[in-house]
Amino acid sequence: MTWRYSACFSTIWCISLLAVPVAPILLIIGVTDSEETTARVVLFVFATLLALFALATRFWPRVKHQIRAGAFPFSMFDPAPKKTGEFIAACIKANQNEGKLCVVSHAWSFYLAKRRAVGNRVWTLRFTGQKNDGSWRSGTTIAQIKKTLENKNKTFASSPTMEYASIGSWIATLSHGHPGTITALKETVEWAIVLNLLNYNTEQRTPQELLAIFGSSTLRTSYVVISVKIATVENEMVERFAFKVDSINAVDKWIRGEYVRIMFIGTAGPLGIVWNKKSVFNRNGTKHMHPHCCGAFCFWLTVDCLPSLPCASLGDLTRFDGFGTLSTANSSINPPFYPIFSIWGQICCVYNLELLIPIQPDATKLYSIVTEISNFHKNYTGRTELRMNNDTLFLDISMRSIAKLKLYFGMLFTKFKIDRAAQHPGKFTLDDLSPIKNIEASVAMRPLSGSIA
Repeated sequence: MTWRYSACFSTIWCISLLAVPVAPILLIIGVTDSEETTARVVLFVFATLLALFALATRFWPRVKHQIRAGAFPFSMFDPAPKKTGEFIAACIKANQNEGKLCVVSHAWSFYLAKRRAVGNRVWTLRFTGQKNDGSWRSGTTIAQIKKTLENKNKTFASSPTMEYASIGSWIATLSHGHPGTITALKETVEWAIVLNLLNYNTEQRTPQELLAIFGSSTLRTSYVVISVKIATVENEMVERFAFKVDSINAVDKWIRGEYVRIMFIGTAGPLGIVWNKKSVFNRNGTKHMHPHCCGAFCFWLTVDCLPSLPCASLGDLTRFDGFGTLSTANSSINPPFYPIFSIWGQICCVYNLELLIPIQPDATKLYSIVTEISNFHKNYTGRTELRMNNDTLFLDISMRSIAKLKLYFGMLFTKFKIDRAAQHPGKFTLDDLSPIKNIEASVAMRPLSGSIA
């Protein structure tokens, strides 16, 4: 159950955080106030254990990922292969044991879904780096790949998000980033090698075939991503603008966002962010290079986190304007999450569910949708991240109760006749979206130009 995951996750991290001040306090008490040798020894041992626990949960490789997966400490001895042959062999062995293979990398999907990684776990945390054919092992994070590509003045052709997830899990969960008019036309990858768990063969698959596989609830459990060949482009300079989405004209400007476009809709109203190659706004103000200093964290806090609370305000939007490379466009909205921030989502019972709706509304229709969603959040709090590609509208919803999510679905159905949608498989999901029909993600995201054998 979700509450058990949240309780376990929050308890472990709260103990880890509290150990930071408690451990030195116990040491001081033991040295200065305790006259009994036994008491001093007990306090010293207890303080040492607390300090080691705090360090292990934050810095020991795999521990924080195991906590996110809800598997700590029982997963300490799970296989974590480094080489391709070892990884394939570990997956085959785990799958042959009652077919309960569970591949885990950085465990963000388990965190968002509020569920434990159960079964025969195989970790990709050590299965990283670039192979001789130019592809990347599936455990490599997007951040690692981007850093390597930047040295060659290259970056992803499209716009992946959540840089601290692995490239394998990014594909397996159909994560889509924040596409604009240019990047929506490009594929993130050229191809990927997958392990077919039905016959244990490795197969090279195209982007269309990967969508068909991992967008199907029945097929996705039969394949594992082994390595990925990234599609790249020049890492050119782009310009960022933020503006209130308070008119059809503003929606039209947002729709025409070229490289990255994302909209945050919370209690403060809709905020549009776009990255373009050149300015389409006649506006003066100080332009920053993004990301800078704590800019990524402040951006996330003010446009994503705080607007989910009552009485939020967007403030002066020119402070978000600036420049950056295409590679850093997503970095400026995707800061590293330290434990205290990830605890918040579990303690507050935040449900993060994303709908993949197979429509591409025009500016007039989208403005109506945005306005209605904004009114909904003013009444019920929470927030929605809105994204769009050429075939699909993505509504990334965060609410503090399932009952409010049901009201949200009803609003979309009643107001806009949205009667079918898929769910992002890497986030919290529900068995029933009524009155909306729950469809396959492969159908919702775009028409398939390929087929699978």
